[in-house]
Amino acid sequence: MLTIKELAEVYRLGLNCGFFSKDEVIRWIDDYIDQNREPDYTLIEVSLLHKKKSVEISSKLKELEGEQRMGYAVNALFGLCYMELLNGHISEEDSCSFLVNLRNSDSLLNEKIIREIDVLTDEYYLAKRQIYGSIKRYVCKYKEIFSSL
Repeated sequence: MLTIKELAEVYRLGLNCGFFSKDEVIRWIDDYIDQNREPDYTLIEVSLLHKKKSVEISSKLKELEGEQRMGYAVNALFGLCYMELLNGHISEEDSCSFLVNLRNSDSLLNEKIIREIDVLTDEYYLAKRQIYGSIKRYVCKYKEIFSSL
């Protein structure tokens, strides 16, 4: 079972990299508040920030307290992005952009994740320019890396 901190971290990272919109994050928080008798006050504060910039929402989400398994949110976001790519809801280019944005937006990523993102984005750009590999190979590499995390 996911903790609220882990879910919030998935949404925070997704917001930072552009995978989730500000409206999607606020909608998730509002739904969570509606379904829980005593939601964490930090979530109520985040909900009230709906007219603020994404960076303020992200910053407030980071303040949410609770237990979190190391690296779980990044792995979950990788999985969500991969599933959206496989289902055709996002393009290869979008998935690559999300990864680059994630790499550049969060200083809490460990070195292994950073290296894997670099490998994936290099694979995509080389395939896109028809220098090496193919887009299909990029998708396969994405699955391979995601499976190893």
